[in-house]
Amino acid sequence: MLMPKISLKYTATSYIDEVALELSKPLLALTSLTVQDIRSRVTETGSAATGRKFSRYTKGSAKQRNKIGLQTAFKDFKRSGTMWNSLKVKLQTPARATSVFTGRAAHGKVKGKKRKPGPKGGKITVTKLTNNKLGRILNNRESVSIMNGKLSELEANLPMFGDYLTGEVLTAVGLREQAYHIQRKVRGAQRKVKRALKLRRIHGIPSATAYGKKKAARRSRKSFGLRRLLSPKSQLKGERKIYTNTFG
Repeated sequence: MLMPKISLKYTATSYIDEVALELSKPLLALTSLTVQDIRSRVTETGSAATGRKFSRYTKGSAKQRNKIGLQTAFKDFKRSGTMWNSLKVKLQTPARATSVFTGRAAHGKVKGKKRKPGPKGGKITVTKLTNNKLGRILNNRESVSIMNGKLSELEANLPMFGDYLTGEVLTAVGLREQAYHIQRKVRGAQRKVKRALKLRRIHGIPSATAYGKKKAARRSRKSFGLRRLLSPKSQLKGERKIYTNTFG
């Protein structure tokens, strides 16, 4: 049996290597099929995962939709179609895939920050909404997320992946998941060290040996909170030594 193709475009978080991506292809395909079912259910019936209908269009929205020939019997969150067409599947970690909206929305604008007085004046900038932002706005107006899925939708697609989601594959994906989170912690620790060294270089924070000798050094240490910046909590093996040698 051939594995179903990933019908939606997919993307992956940075630092997920090619081996992990290949192992996670069945998960991406399963998520893609389920997300398609959710999109069809919402756009064709206006039903949430709970079985209830989403809130109805307001009179103003219904009037506008009637003018351009769109249905108003139920809320399908569809006007130009760009939001639903922008839907992609994203591999967040080797063992977690989800759906995301990408690109710019066809309609809708948001106000940005006000410009500082200058040659161009103090006008407020206006930018077009992203489909992701639009999706969050629409979600906030409903009691249930428009992208929530039903268990039945997932169970309908699971049998197609019985030959691929084997114990060996799931074990391999689990190991990749652990490695990914360890690497993420290491990258986070490295960023903290770089930030702390930058503060030390810019503001002239004394070296670790000077902390016990001068009150001014202790005040500086308290002011910049280097101990909080590089807290020993949740440090990986060997990081405590780097912390102690660098910052006392």
